[in-house]
This record gives sequence, structure tokens and C-alpha cells, in this order.
Amino acid sequence: MKRNLEVVASSLDMPDPNKLSLEKIDEEIKKHRNIEIQEYKKEINNISNSISKIEDDVKDNALVIGCTLTKAYLDPKIFNDKFDVMVLDEASMATLPTLFFASTLVNKTHYILTGDFRQLPPIVNSEGSSAKMWIGRNIFRHVGIEDSVDSGKKDERLVMLKEQYRMHPNIVHLINEPMYKGELETNHEAIIRIKKITTKAPFKNHPLVLVDTSTMNPWCKIPKMGSRVNPYNAFLSTILAKMALKNGIKSVGIITPYRAQAELIQTFLDDEEIPRKKIMASTIHKFQGNERECIIFDIVDGPPHKRGKLLKGPFGDSNAGNLINVAISRTQGKFIFVGNSQYIQNNFKENDAISFTLNTIQRHGKIIDSRDILPSYFDKDSDEQRDSKNNNKLISEENTVFLNENNFYRIFKMDLEKAQDYVIIFSPFITHNRMGKLMDTFRLLVDKGVSVYLITRKPKYQSSSNQDCENLLEDIQDIGISVIVASNELEVYEKFHEKIAFIDDEVFYHGSLNILSQNDSSESMIRIHSANVVKEYKKYFNIKKIIQKYEHPFPNSKIGGKQSPISNPTSLIKDIEKKVLDQMHFEECSGCQSQLILKYEKDDLVLVCPNCSTKKCIKRKIIPRSIIGKAVGSMNMSCEKCNKGKMRYKVGKYGPFLSCNQYPQCRSTVDLK
Repeated sequence: MKRNLEVVASSLDMPDPNKLSLEKIDEEIKKHRNIEIQEYKKEINNISNSISKIEDDVKDNALVIGCTLTKAYLDPKIFNDKFDVMVLDEASMATLPTLFFASTLVNKTHYILTGDFRQLPPIVNSEGSSAKMWIGRNIFRHVGIEDSVDSGKKDERLVMLKEQYRMHPNIVHLINEPMYKGELETNHEAIIRIKKITTKAPFKNHPLVLVDTSTMNPWCKIPKMGSRVNPYNAFLSTILAKMALKNGIKSVGIITPYRAQAELIQTFLDDEEIPRKKIMASTIHKFQGNERECIIFDIVDGPPHKRGKLLKGPFGDSNAGNLINVAISRTQGKFIFVGNSQYIQNNFKENDAISFTLNTIQRHGKIIDSRDILPSYFDKDSDEQRDSKNNNKLISEENTVFLNENNFYRIFKMDLEKAQDYVIIFSPFITHNRMGKLMDTFRLLVDKGVSVYLITRKPKYQSSSNQDCENLLEDIQDIGISVIVASNELEVYEKFHEKIAFIDDEVFYHGSLNILSQNDSSESMIRIHSANVVKEYKKYFNIKKIIQKYEHPFPNSKIGGKQSPISNPTSLIKDIEKKVLDQMHFEECSGCQSQLILKYEKDDLVLVCPNCSTKKCIKRKIIPRSIIGKAVGSMNMSCEKCNKGKMRYKVGKYGPFLSCNQYPQCRSTVDLK
């Protein structure tokens, strides 16, 4: 210690540390450190001044200065100067106030604005008329140039650049007539360069491709946060992008009208560590100004929802037309349209831009059935001969697999048996036949403490009779599964259609197969093994909120429901304890022969020895939840709130409790902690 103080004192030029108190030493150290810091700050300031002087010299002697529009009104070195000529690019995206400010920096009359008013205008979040007029309009509309063009009048202020260098001529054909009156021409040298991209797979020599999802008819979901997601389209678009990259296309963009879908696709890509420089997913708005060799346009929209407003409207006279124009014009050699053609034909008008684009590709492009891109990883005819060893090999080597009914349940059961924390299943329909085949697996999960949640429709919306369905749901609850019946209170649409499953934070299933009722059909499921994707999907499907509302319907109460006066927790646990011990084969601690008692511990009820230390005596027995459930059921406790239901044993996030089986109509609960 003494030696260390001498070293510090010497380095800081301090007096003899042996003659100073610790407080004085600390004060001296801070003093010397502050001096050093001030010297460093002075040196940094001198360097900054030198850099600033160099920048000033460069600017003062430069003939041309380039900067962003934002920098022009934020940087004094720019807005305190004057320029003979100003050229402002992408003017159609700039707000009017910023354009007007930039005009004050020109000391002569040469203020040239370049931009495409057939693309996206400035983004404005306000619905106010003033905001829309002064923030949401582009400069070309403001000064009347758009009106002149639309009416066919010549406007001397406008010069159209008719030669384009980016897109394949067939891609230009999609937008040339409806947006530019057929005046766009493609540079000859650009055609030679672009055709080298077009010759590459996927879909060699085809610049326009429709990947039609009609035969799969994937459904779209609108999360509570708004926007839209279509998991099937997201996965399909990711596969297409990877195919393009594998076959030599250097840059791919996956663009969509909806932020939620773009984020989901980017999660797929990030999970596989694909650099964004090679493949990037984004909304169309964010992609404006960008370009890629190949663009995959995922429209997302599908049943059961009506068409989205972002895609509603014609070319040349709507935001949707401008949006789709941007989507098309981002590509160089390949434009791949991913969408449900049948849905578009049934839900959009013939003159809508999305319908025009679809019809043009159908006439002049290549049409692919999406099922050809997502084949089953098993051959259907020989699937029965595949053993579990092959299945294990498949799911351990592949992050994502596409399954049919023949192989889904074997792999699904393997995933269930590995669950450690929770299983969440959305199955609109439930049948005795399918549940009977899975019941033993669910019992195993419940007995080892895995929380199992089943979200399904009300009996009246299921295919079987009300009474049969109610009896089945009660049987499922009796083994310890939490049955969540879809309702507006839980923010789950009563006739929901999603067929999905979450297993821990690792595996996600999604598709058209009703997990708990499937029988003899050609439905399919996608299995995704990715913690990042599971996290993203749980957010979109609002899983956390659904379970919280189910377990704690009244947030201001400790447990969430109105406490039933059946009994106080202590005496009630004693009653349950007697029933549990009647079912168990042991009643005494093998260490001290004391009678075991039921006790709340670690968010569950367990049998413990009342006398022995847990270090000396193990006698702490985890009870399968199914046994506690049966014990509670045998007590035949009526709900004293509704006088109709029976109390059932549940374990939620905050521990064990009793809940009325008439939930959600009755929300009575009893805390067992």
C-alpha cells in the first residue's frame, strides 16, 4: 500500500504521501487530474479550431459545394453565405419551408430544382389542413406544374429528362405510360449492363416475375400497433432474396408498404447474418432514393382484411400510385412481385395502380406459383417411412423448414417434449380426435412445470356442438392447461384465424394447419427456430398482453380478479393438501418421518417437510400440476360470484390461484399465495 502511494505521488508530483491524510491524498489526486483534463480540453479545442479553419479555407476556395438540405439551414457556414447557382436534388421529397429557406441563399436567379413529382411527397403525420398544405405538398404541386402536366399543357418552367439509365425496358413499361405518358426511354449502354443482371437466376432472362400466393392464400394480420404483417409472404420473400444472392445478383432489396412487415423480414435476414449491403428489407418510403439489382415487392395485403389504404388508388392521381411507382423504379434488372393475385382481383378496382401492375406482369412477365418456391422438405408419398432420427437431423440443421400434415405432428411433438418454460398454441378449432393424440404430451409438460396456454374460439364458433366443445375444454383445463377463449376483452378476435405456436423462446410455427383439429387435408406449416424471430412474432401477436389479461383481468388487484369468499388462502391450502396427499403414495419425510405439508414456494405449490432444513433433508416434493388440478376439481367448489361455474387450479406469472371455469364471462379468482 505504501509503495503504491509513493508511485502515485511521484507520478502526480505530490508531496510525501506519508505526511498526508487519505482525504488530503484524494484531494491532491483530484486536483492534479482536473489540471490534466483542462489541458486535454484546451488541446482538443485547438485541434477543432484548426480543423474548422481548414474547412473554411476549403469552402472559401471551392467552386462547388455539396451538402444536405438539412445542413443548409443548420450550419452557419452555409446559411451565412450566398451562392450564384443552387441545384437542389430530390426536391419533390422536401418540405416547402425548407425549399423557401434555401432560395434565400441564392444571390442571383439560378435556383434549379430537380425531382420526380410522380414519386413520394414529404411525409406529414398531422391531419391538419395547414400541415398538409405547407408540409405535405411537394413544390411542383404548389407552383402548379403538376396541374399543367396533368392537363397536357406545356409549362416553360419544367424540363423533363426522358432518358433513364437504371431499369430494364420491360420494368420501365410498368410505369412509363401511366406515370410519364410513354416518354421515358432507356439508354442503350444501360440496356447492355442491365441485361447481364436479368440473365441470372432466379427466373433466368425474366425481368418481370409474379410469385403468386393465391394457391396458399396466406392471411394477413394487423397488429395492435397498426401496420400489417403476413408471415408467409415474409418468409417467401426472404427465400427469393437468398436465391438471387446465391446466383450472383450482388444487391437485393425487399420492399413493402408496411413497416411491421419490413421489420419482420429484416429480422429473418439479421438472424442469418446476411449483410444489409447485400440484402436489405425496408418500407417503400425509406427506400426512395435507393436502388438494387433486384427488387422483391411484397404487397403483404391478404384475407381476412380489406385492402389497405396505402395501396388504394390509381397511377398519376393518388399516393398509392406514387408509392408503387417508387417500388418499381428502385430496381435495375429484376422486379419480383409477391402477392395474392386472386385477392387483388377481388378487393381492388381495375384502375388501381396495384391492379394495373399485376395485370401487366401477368401479360408480359413470368408467373410462378409460390408453392414451387416453398416445397415441403419431405416427399409426401414416402414420408411415413422416415424415422425420428432423420427428423431430428432435419430440425437440428435447418433454422426454417416447411412441413405438411404428414410430418408436422412428429416434429411438433419432439419440440413439445423439449419445452422447458412455456408452450402457447393458437388453434381456432379443437377436436377430441386430435387432442387425444396430444394429451399425453401435454400431461408430461404440465407435470414438469411447463406453462401451457391454448387460445381457441368460443364453443359456438367451433365446428362441433357447443356442449361437446365445452366438455372438451373443461377436460383440457382439468389437466392443468390454461384455456384462453378468444374475446374482445382479451383483444383476440372471436373468430380469429391464426394457426401458430410458440415453444419457449426458441421455436415458432405458423401456417394453415389447425394444430388441435387437423385431419386429412393438405395444409402446411412453417417451423422457424430463431429466438429473434420468436421475439418479433410475440410482439406482433400481442402475446404478453393476452396472457397478462387472462391471468390478471383486473390489473388493480394483486391477482387480477375479485376475490371469492370461498375460503381464506391458509385454510383452503389445507383442504387442497388433504386431497393431494390422498392421491400421493407418500405422506412422510423419509429423513425425519414428519408429515409433509403443502406450501407456496417459487410460484407454485409444493410438498415440504415442516421440520427439516432443505440442506439436511430433501423432503421437498414438486407436485405435478395435474394432481393439484384433480384435487381442486374433486373438491367441487362452486364459484360464489356467478353461482354457475366451478373453481379450477391455475398457475400464472404471479403464482397459483383458483379461477372460475366460466371465464371470461366470470372473472372471479382466489389467491393461493
